[in-house]
Amino acid sequence: MVEHFGVTLLQPEADLRLSRENYICTTRDGRYYLEDGRLKHSPERWEPLRQAALENFDRTMAYCARLDQGAFADAIEAVRGRFPQLEAVEDLGRWRDVHGVYVMVLDRYRQAYVGLARSRGGIRQRILVHWQRKLAFNRLLSGPAAKSILSIDSFRALDTTRILAAATGRPGEAGAREAASRLERAVFEALPGEFLCNRTLAGDLPGGLHEAMARRRTRQLV
Repeated sequence: MVEHFGVTLLQPEADLRLSRENYICTTRDGRYYLEDGRLKHSPERWEPLRQAALENFDRTMAYCARLDQGAFADAIEAVRGRFPQLEAVEDLGRWRDVHGVYVMVLDRYRQAYVGLARSRGGIRQRILVHWQRKLAFNRLLSGPAAKSILSIDSFRALDTTRILAAATGRPGEAGAREAASRLERAVFEALPGEFLCNRTLAGDLPGGLHEAMARRRTRQLV
């Protein structure tokens, strides 16, 4: 067992950090998690997709290794200075049922993720979902292998080394939803793109999934 931000993690420690070996999640009998019905019935596509996903993983690791650690640290501190309402989280228990904006910081990878929690369970539950979700095989890539951003849900709990969070009002409170969305977008835009692992723009997107797909973020992983 490992204690991490006040949460007891029961998995073996080797599974609590991302590696090439655990990047593609499978069931105990070796099957892929698939959310795409057409892909589920097209096993001839699985191996090319696996190879592309691993290529993207390798390119992403090389990309992150080239990023400057000092510049990343400065960017995070600049955000903390610009948005003093962002608190350093030590115990996620304090953020149970608290709605607001959060930043997951992955110092080893020089990456950060800006998110918004406004459903039951609040910021604590939203972060636990990121840590516990087994990303479906068909969602490993968001674009070509040379451009796809590695999902925050591919990383593991111990990859998150810092968390910043800000409460943005009670559920149903007048203007709370809009204020939260504005803060999420502002924090997102304050961080340099090379340090962000968000796959889409932050903040409310009126066009929903279609707009998110149209405005998908990618990067050049050369």
